[in-house]
Amino acid sequence: MLRLLILCAFSSIAAAADFIGVTAAVEGQVTRVSSTSGAPTGPIESGTQVFEGDILSVSDGGRAQVMLKDQTTFTLGSGAEMKIDEFVFGTANDSLNANITKGAFRFVSGKIAKTGPDAMTVDLPSAVIGVRGTQVAGLLNENGEGDVVLIGPGPNSFGVTPGAITVANDFGTQDVLRGGFAVGISPNAAPTAPVPAPAELLERVEQAVQELAGEEIAEEVAAELADHQTVALLEG
Repeated sequence: MLRLLILCAFSSIAAAADFIGVTAAVEGQVTRVSSTSGAPTGPIESGTQVFEGDILSVSDGGRAQVMLKDQTTFTLGSGAEMKIDEFVFGTANDSLNANITKGAFRFVSGKIAKTGPDAMTVDLPSAVIGVRGTQVAGLLNENGEGDVVLIGPGPNSFGVTPGAITVANDFGTQDVLRGGFAVGISPNAAPTAPVPAPAELLERVEQAVQELAGEEIAEEVAAELADHQTVALLEG
């Protein structure tokens, strides 16, 4: 049923100029807080259209996926809030910028991140993540502190095995080149040097953005879209 909803959502809104993706695997209360596109605000369900400029908020204990047209997938865990500030796909200058302000998150980069080292960035309250074809997770506190973990190449990284991120703010920069390593961030200090992610941190991230049954369906749908004319229609 979820798979059908997602496929229908993609095909029915292919002509919408600002359409950038759909939600999937929604659990608990997930809300569109605001939208610059004029999309309705309030609670959303799996298969809801997502537009550039939308702010999505997940309640405590809730979870959701956001699947973008380039096959980037964000998983938002308990207490997370995210805005897609920029999404340009299918041009000579593709770019993606997301802003995650709090809570737990995980994302798998898609086609945009593959186009260049600066093509995909994720803003956090006290740092910016530059993404180079990989999978990343993190936890953010209300005060802007948090941890960012390089998980490693994800299913949408199109054979990019190295996988890496750069975490930077006004005080310094750290390159994370090894899966399973983490950096700490805070508003008034440079990101910490990468260290093996503590088991406790990995467990907390897993609990907050744990694999949902619907995620496997979502990944399967994304793969199907890549293999069929639906993607050509969406990108046309």
